[in-house]
Amino acid sequence: MKDIIFNLKKEYFEDIKKGIKKEEYRETKDFWKKRLLNREYRYVIIKLGYPSKEEEKDTNKVLIFKWEGFELKKITHKQFDNKEIEVFAIKLNTRIDSL
Repeated sequence: MKDIIFNLKKEYFEDIKKGIKKEEYRETKDFWKKRLLNREYRYVIIKLGYPSKEEEKDTNKVLIFKWEGFELKKITHKQFDNKEIEVFAIKLNTRIDSL
């Protein structure tokens, strides 16, 4: 089974790492529909930017979560110009220490 990987800006990565942010949002556009609808993954891998292969071993730059699906939500967020949009809210509940 495949993993799904998200490369994030430091601000959002740190909020997830601290447990403040419990979901990762992606717009409900065709690109993400193809990757999320009717699909299952093993893990959700959150990376700080685009780390090198060596940096990927560093738990300060890569977070791993069990795939627990997503919900469709309407949110207003600065990342989306503070406009209400529908998103896939990918759940980040169960953190895994390593693969």
